[in-house]
Amino acid sequence: MVNYLTNFFLEQKIKNVHFFQNSLKKTHFNRKDIINLYIKKKEIIEFPTPDDLYFIKYGSIKESVIDWSGNIKTIRILTQNDVLFYSDIIQNNSSVYFLQALNDIEIDKIPLTKLAKDNSHYSNFLSFNYQLNSQIYFSKWFYSSNRGEKRVYEAFLEILLSLATEDIEVNSSESFLLPAYITHELISELSGVSRSYVTRIIEKLKEKKILSYVDNSIEILNINYFFKQLLF
Repeated sequence: MVNYLTNFFLEQKIKNVHFFQNSLKKTHFNRKDIINLYIKKKEIIEFPTPDDLYFIKYGSIKESVIDWSGNIKTIRILTQNDVLFYSDIIQNNSSVYFLQALNDIEIDKIPLTKLAKDNSHYSNFLSFNYQLNSQIYFSKWFYSSNRGEKRVYEAFLEILLSLATEDIEVNSSESFLLPAYITHELISELSGVSRSYVTRIIEKLKEKKILSYVDNSIEILNINYFFKQLLF
């Protein structure tokens, strides 16, 4: 089940990126129609309006919520080539939901009216993007019934899916170094367990030589083994 979902979402995300990039190629923008946003690490990002979409040129964003007890729960991570619509935000009018830069980022703010007017592929892309995000949210809900270690492992799965590019293969025996912003704290926010619990699990995976942790960077030593051993 997990391996199927992993491959499915990797393929869908890559397809989604291609949809959008092809759409942009066929749309003739006046440069004044696009606003470049440069945002520093840890800064809070304004939500897109209903009239715009955000295209992440580089960098990563986390979408999070502060729960009733004051804990931060991260819903998802968006990375280079991802897009974000107003409709993608679950509760865009609530002050407890926020977007935050995980590193220095650049975003293109693109008017939807221009994209829709000039691009016959726009409606297909919009529908596909909504479908993909709905499936991702459903899978997160599906996994949320698990407890303990499983939730930490699934947080790693979410991280790999968020970083999905054509260069990442789930069946690869190669190692994969996670970006520096993937910290114990962020894994805790994604998994809904304490930071100390995440640390214990990472130490356990280090002993099994599934992960390494050097200079505050986490490396998955064998992606294929990781999925087979931990997520089945």
